[in-house]
Amino acid sequence: MHLEYTDTFGGDPNYAWVTRKSTEIPKGFTENSIIRLAKAMLGLSDVPCDIDDHGDTITLYPIDQNTVVFITFSED
Repeated sequence: MHLEYTDTFGGDPNYAWVTRKSTEIPKGFTENSIIRLAKAMLGLSDVPCDIDDHGDTITLYPIDQNTVVFITFSED
């Protein structure tokens, strides 16, 4: 799983700053487990988020913050 956490401007990703992280996730992890792990890795565990699931990408929109998190998956 690859994470990109960045700021937004006008609701669109801005990339004035970006934090990137990666980790392996065990097979069988649920979407909720993946989201909890991603949020913990970025220090957002206690931050509520709106969630969009696009299959190969999950997008998190932290509430009341001008930021966005992209969770993408690849098989290495």
